[in-house]
Amino acid sequence: MIVNDDDALDLADEALLADLRELAEAADPMPAGLPENVKFALAVRMLQAEAAAITHDAALAIRTAGPSTTASIAFSGRTVELLVSASDEPDGSLRIDGWVTPTQVVIEAHAGAVGPSIDRAVPVARVQADDLGRFVLSSLPERRLMFVVRFADPHQAPTITPVVEF
Repeated sequence: MIVNDDDALDLADEALLADLRELAEAADPMPAGLPENVKFALAVRMLQAEAAAITHDAALAIRTAGPSTTASIAFSGRTVELLVSASDEPDGSLRIDGWVTPTQVVIEAHAGAVGPSIDRAVPVARVQADDLGRFVLSSLPERRLMFVVRFADPHQAPTITPVVEF
């Protein structure tokens, strides 16, 4: 951390860093094509995630003069059916009541899109669906969400919904 100009790197520091870089490159060089291979692996991982499409949006079918207090949206994927109903909590936060098949999966709510590092993305809420596929996410501070459905089998790719604003 640079506190004042006296702590700034000078020519001797830069020369030392250059020598260290050369030593590291000689002793343990980066494999050729590593950056491209990492980008490719991340792209493949993102493609492995199943995308769910919006199949029904009750808010789209109703035109109102004011804001809607409840919206129900259904998502459908190859292996997942997900229905979420959003409503306002008394404190102004968002509540999601949902149903999913298959049951006993983990549902994550993410603020906005998660990008290619889905495995490391931090959700704003996470819950396991019960034996009937029901789940509740309450006191959500965000209104622009996407959902990730994770299965018990770690080798099964998650299902990801588009981002929806409630």
